[in-house]
Amino acid sequence: GNVFTVHGERGALRLDAPFLKAQRLTFFSAAAARRGFVGADAATGGTVGKILGRLPLPGRRIENHAFAGNGLQFEALAVMQAVRAGRTGSEVSPLGDTVAVLDAIEKVLAQPSV
Repeated sequence: GNVFTVHGERGALRLDAPFLKAQRLTFFSAAAARRGFVGADAATGGTVGKILGRLPLPGRRIENHAFAGNGLQFEALAVMQAVRAGRTGSEVSPLGDTVAVLDAIEKVLAQPSV
């Protein structure tokens, strides 16, 4: 399946698609990430992937967070609050942060495809 994974020194976090409305978050300890558990169920897919996704793997914790809306309501609310306050920006996502994200995206897109 389509997943978004962030690896760090203390482990990994994985969001299941759709990313704008991700409702399932999986935490992996550093040891579980080293063992390759991070992508095991997602990469396998099908029935085997579903079974692996339900098995209690050591170092993996799954949280489900359902919420109403399409996932963009948070951005719309921040824009509405800024406009009503007469601001052209938001403390939630300052312009400098947005520019940094766009720079990172451009760098990734400039890489040759594998």
